[in-house]
Amino acid sequence: MGTTVVQLTPQKLEEAKKYYAPYITPRKIPYASFFAKKDHLTITAYNSGKIMFQGDNEDQEAALWQIKESNKPKKAGSLPENFAQKSIIGSDEVGNGSYFGPLVVCAAYASKNQLPTLKKLGVKDSKMLNDKQILDLAPKIKELVFYQELVVMPQKYNQIQPDYNAVHMKVALHNQCLHLLLEKISPQQPEAILIDQFVQESTYRKYLKKEKIQSLRTFILLLRASNTI
Repeated sequence: MGTTVVQLTPQKLEEAKKYYAPYITPRKIPYASFFAKKDHLTITAYNSGKIMFQGDNEDQEAALWQIKESNKPKKAGSLPENFAQKSIIGSDEVGNGSYFGPLVVCAAYASKNQLPTLKKLGVKDSKMLNDKQILDLAPKIKELVFYQELVVMPQKYNQIQPDYNAVHMKVALHNQCLHLLLEKISPQQPEAILIDQFVQESTYRKYLKKEKIQSLRTFILLLRASNTI
């Protein structure tokens, strides 16, 4: 099964919605315009205009609408060639932390030697997994890879807030999380560090300079799914 993503104009997105209307099925997907099942394909269209085709001969279906995204020139922040075969640390965050729940930042290290085992477990893009699959996979992944998480509860979040705005706080937590994980895996070193982007790189580096310990000299900020799909 393959995956192809293309970018549509608002007009084309409406055309696609009408075209796939007979195949649309109810499914709650964040930022999605519609979700459809056609033969052995799933089609997920997002409000931003991106539409993702998954399944058998997905590239042929995608070709009906636009040139495959993979054939377009790479944008700044695109992943290097063969990135998926390298030993990588990835870092992401979830939550706001000010009232309803905590702000959580987690970084994990997967070496290239662990990749076959992770794939065998069924690990892949979270957008291709349902909640049950994610909950089943989580404890298995935690047993296999090195990881570090930091949790800031609402009381602590609001206590820090006067000195750290929301973005600065996330930068500080990512930095600290990655610093602790690098210590855990030492003397191993990742081939790259990937941070799910929540702010422009220039702003990230501006706040990073204010931290006493700056764990990163080189890293990649990848635009998060909510901003790109």
